[in-house]
Amino acid sequence: MGGKGTWEWGMASPHRFAAIIPKAFIPDLSKLEGMVELPIWAMVGTRDSKPRAEGIPAMKKALEELGSTVVKTTVFEGANHATTSGKSKQLEGVYEWMFSQRLPRSKDEDGSDE
Repeated sequence: MGGKGTWEWGMASPHRFAAIIPKAFIPDLSKLEGMVELPIWAMVGTRDSKPRAEGIPAMKKALEELGSTVVKTTVFEGANHATTSGKSKQLEGVYEWMFSQRLPRSKDEDGSDE
């Protein structure tokens, strides 16, 4: 449950994550309202199953229609379900993007006065 597990956990608890990168999954679009502010970089290959290859761009569109400005997708030409993950690790900027994301912290959450 790599990509699907990432998606489901992010959908159930978007406040827990600074960002998610789900790969090659069929997105459930039923609870997107809570994910509008969650940075998401979803990835899929053109040779993956039709529900995945079409679902991920549909997910991006639905989130943008709800006001998200922090969702992006990458579609790997010729990649299938098994090869998308490897391609994502070679994608320029993916690690920088992921590690640049931060959770907002309130005084109550981290114990600081700032």
